[in-house]
Amino acid sequence: MLKKVCFFSFLILISSINNSFYNAYAAGGLMADTDQIRTVSTKWFDIIYAEECTRSALELSEKCDSIYEELCRDYNVPANKGGKEGEPQFRIPVVVTNGTDIFNAYFTTNNFNHIVLYDTGSDDDMAVFSNQFIGTFTHELTHAVSINMRSSGARKLADIFSDNINLGSIFVMPSLIKEGAAVEYESRNGEGRLNDGFYLHTVRQAKLSGKFPGYGDVTGARSKYPAGSSAYSFGGPFVKFLREKYGPELYNKFWYNAVNGGGFTFKWSFGKTYPVSLNQAWEEFKASVSVPEIKQNPLEEENITDFFSHTVKPSVKNRRGSRYSNLTAFNDGFIYSDDSGTGVYLCRKTEAGYFRPKKLFEHSDFNSLKVSLDGRYLSVAYTALNHVNPKSRVSVYDIKKDRWIDVKEQGLREACVINSEGTYYLAAVKITGQTSSLCVFRLNEKKSSFEKVSETAFSRGDQLFSPVQAGEASAAFIYKNGLSWSVLFADSLNSDTPDFSFVRMPEDVRIRTLNPDPFSDTLSFSFVRKDSFPRAGFISFADRKNASKKSCELYFEDADVSGGVYQPVVQRFNGNASEIVYAAFFYDNGSLLVKKGLSLEKSSAPVLSYSSSEAADSEEEISDSLPYKKLYWSRGSFLILSKLSMMNFTDAGKKMNDDGVEESSVPLGVVFERNNPWDSDSVTFGVGFDVFDLYGGITLGFSGQGTTSLYEYSDTVNLLFDAKGFTQVSNKFYFSSGLRLWNNSSIVLTESNMTFVGRGEIYSLLEDAGNEDYSVDLNNYAYTVNDAGLAFSTIHKTGSGIYESSGFAIGAGIKNVGITRIDGEDPDWISGMRYNSVYPYAEIALPFLIPVSCVNNFTYNLPVRIYGALLSARKTFAYINAESVLFGYEIQRGYGMIPVYFNRILLTGGYHGQLKNENRDYEIRYLKDDLDLVDDMEYEDGVYASLFIQPGLNTGAFANSAAVLKLGLQGEYHLHGEDKGKVSLSFTMSTLF
Repeated sequence: MLKKVCFFSFLILISSINNSFYNAYAAGGLMADTDQIRTVSTKWFDIIYAEECTRSALELSEKCDSIYEELCRDYNVPANKGGKEGEPQFRIPVVVTNGTDIFNAYFTTNNFNHIVLYDTGSDDDMAVFSNQFIGTFTHELTHAVSINMRSSGARKLADIFSDNINLGSIFVMPSLIKEGAAVEYESRNGEGRLNDGFYLHTVRQAKLSGKFPGYGDVTGARSKYPAGSSAYSFGGPFVKFLREKYGPELYNKFWYNAVNGGGFTFKWSFGKTYPVSLNQAWEEFKASVSVPEIKQNPLEEENITDFFSHTVKPSVKNRRGSRYSNLTAFNDGFIYSDDSGTGVYLCRKTEAGYFRPKKLFEHSDFNSLKVSLDGRYLSVAYTALNHVNPKSRVSVYDIKKDRWIDVKEQGLREACVINSEGTYYLAAVKITGQTSSLCVFRLNEKKSSFEKVSETAFSRGDQLFSPVQAGEASAAFIYKNGLSWSVLFADSLNSDTPDFSFVRMPEDVRIRTLNPDPFSDTLSFSFVRKDSFPRAGFISFADRKNASKKSCELYFEDADVSGGVYQPVVQRFNGNASEIVYAAFFYDNGSLLVKKGLSLEKSSAPVLSYSSSEAADSEEEISDSLPYKKLYWSRGSFLILSKLSMMNFTDAGKKMNDDGVEESSVPLGVVFERNNPWDSDSVTFGVGFDVFDLYGGITLGFSGQGTTSLYEYSDTVNLLFDAKGFTQVSNKFYFSSGLRLWNNSSIVLTESNMTFVGRGEIYSLLEDAGNEDYSVDLNNYAYTVNDAGLAFSTIHKTGSGIYESSGFAIGAGIKNVGITRIDGEDPDWISGMRYNSVYPYAEIALPFLIPVSCVNNFTYNLPVRIYGALLSARKTFAYINAESVLFGYEIQRGYGMIPVYFNRILLTGGYHGQLKNENRDYEIRYLKDDLDLVDDMEYEDGVYASLFIQPGLNTGAFANSAAVLKLGLQGEYHLHGEDKGKVSLSFTMSTLF
């Protein structure tokens, strides 16, 4: 009796834990950081916003309807529900959240059409709108309009079942066209990415380099740099070409055909719309891309050399697929990162005049680096993941003492350390909603902390980027106001009220990434004009405080070079005789290069005074807004499928099923699913029926997660009946939580539980026959299996190779399988199902065995993974698997006639083996004795080689790198065990990589 009381007490505990998760996260996810959620309705939108986002919600409510109506006229949307052609046909919920500091937004059909906007400032690569918030909304709304070009029949189906039912979105239109459509529309008024030379560089460089991809290569399935960005980079220009060459009518018809079944693949739908084939249209598009008449290889230019080889011969480091970034200068060299890995490197100048890279540290989550002029402190802006949603933070790395100093202020996007008369200050850009602020901190050396001195808010919508030191107690920033770009100077940073002035760039110039010249009053930057590649520019500010001059000299390179000039650093500015080190970006690779001698255009620009028009986002209210109290949105998905399942017993000892149960799905059913408009939590209700075994039931499920790995949960209850009445009730629960500990370390906690009460089919393997049989046991049982785990890992990406990772992971799990009969004595077979175990495991990752860097797209330096576990199964004492990539090649090609994308081929070789043992409850207690008996345990092992190919569908939503399959053929030679000396051949999808 006691065990039954304990068992059901455990069930009640699990139920209580589940309810606490539901209550804690009902308004979680992107809304976890707000105390109150409000809503306001316009003609076509329901705007749901965090109270802290009132200003942005108000601005959106004033403009959203007119943008929507203009979009529908432009796309000539078909009429539905008695509406008129070319007018909006449905309402859209829009969420405005302050939950994260990281800029993003999305449109989704997840159960219903809705848009989510992150109310925060963008990074410099997305600062392409005069009003960033409204421009981003327009981009996402274009998705909503384009993929909902439904016929009246298709609209009715969506109204009945779900907005998820969309042939065009699922099977036809890939990201190339979906994102291309949104980028093209955002750019029609002179703003947006198609009017930004930095954005256009990818497509232009691909043509110049002779690597212009086919349309099937950039649908969105690519899994190697430029991976996800390639669909944006080529999609926007391609859609613009289609509209201009063949007219908006055919373009709109293309969308209509795709959404309503006029062709079941991307290429098919295109062919049913346009008078030319997709191949021909793509070739015409390629021909329309203009590139300058310059050498394809920058090392063929007279004044450019490879940074690593110091010659015109390309080094392996510049041919291995690295992407060098975050170049930041100090008085004795510069620092850079390799974005293909996690390394940060310092380069000091030697007597010979060269730099020697030295790795400072590795960090998985940093976004920008800025070093102090004396080379002492490196400001590291990074994404903090130990929150429900990502946050922007800054830490300062003391290079001299090899220590970190955290800055406690939240929302810091970029920062630099300034040395003023022996005192160090931190000048940081803080983002709150659509407002940028300059925060100044003083370093307290004794306490190893930064103490706040001042905070100055700029006008709403103005943006600051790339802070650097620019004189005594002064800093400079890239400053964006509307579509105007300037260099902003902040003086007297050691006071409570800094002074500001700025120098405006020419109207057609956009700039990125300031760097100081440590030995002159000069800053370098990268700039573009609309039709240029990125080039180097300079601003000399020696006379900016001169009362008689109050001006700065501007210098702009007047010629392009292949790869562009990104993030140039200069050790001493000397006009045309200057020497710079810079990053170059090609279609699928990056390089670090040196340019000696520059051809510069010189001009002068006045220094203008700056004053903010408002202190910050003012306190405003929306008069007709209401509190938002819905747990889930009113619309959802109604689908003809079953999510109901039944649990059946197995003979665990003979079938090698540690849990002792098997789950079988009920084949027929319907399910209704709802979620909240910010997609953090969902509920599912369904019914199902098995027409063969004549039982059915209902299912209820809850699930949710944050936008980081901090938490994820799911819980599903199944209740089943048959002709005899109640059959069983089951509950499946899962929870996980991941935390970042240090730069590349993390810890993950997992908990899963499956419990059921009732009766089920009992499967048993007959000892005297080779066939299976089953019987129905009319007795009621209570059963539970609980599996909890804790793991620590330092495994992280360390190099440019796909498989170059380093580190180790250790963890342990505890599994408990319990069962008892409710209405009588336990039968004999029950004792064989009860099982308890603690099982430790470990994994090691080595980036290579051969210490060489592989040429881009190849793997031949033998990266290795080793995995080992103790007591991981009832009949396994120890297990080990060691595997190496013998050869890998990045295919990264897509095909249209048969819509398939091939990512890579992979040849692996390995060894695996296991010691078999009849494990007892908590066998780990007897580990010492077991080790003495290892020689008596049966050992099975073998060596194997596996050949994998990684294909995926290359149309619609399936053209996604996350949807790629891993198909392999494995040959194994068995060294020991029952199959000793035999060779086996099998299909596999399993690899340690």
